Amino acid sequence: MPALVFLLLGPLQFLSRKGGVHRWRGRLFVLSGLVSGAMVWPLVRALPGLGGPLAHAGTAALVLAFLASLVLGVVAARRRAFGLHRAAMILALALGLSVASARWFILAGMMAGLPLERVFVPGSALGAVVNLVAVAVLLLRPMRRLRLA
Repeated sequence: MPALVFLLLGPLQFLSRKGGVHRWRGRLFVLSGLVSGAMVWPLVRALPGLGGPLAHAGTAALVLAFLASLVLGVVAARRRAFGLHRAAMILALALGLSVASARWFILAGMMAGLPLERVFVPGSALGAVVNLVAVAVLLLRPMRRLRLA
């Protein structure tokens, strides 16, 4: 349930910052993200998962980067460093959405007739890479041209 709240609230954060709505949605966004990440962490540590130790380490790094970007975003907002806040929160959303993006690549591989064991790791990696490339392209554009609420 917290992951669903995170996924639904993330895109809404780009709509408006007027009237404190952005701040309250943001607090719920961060809380749901932290709870989701905290719930995933024991699974990452306990389950060997598909793909062996390298995939396991990659998943752990993704979860830690996700949690760190949420914390960095909050700290930046409190310090009124809104450019850094925006970048950290965009990164957090992209990392959170990378799981959903990966599912499309995994599904495509399985529809092509490949077994889950063969498509899980490459699909998961593609989900993360595609989202991180999108973040890099978005954030490397001049901020004056970046139209975020």
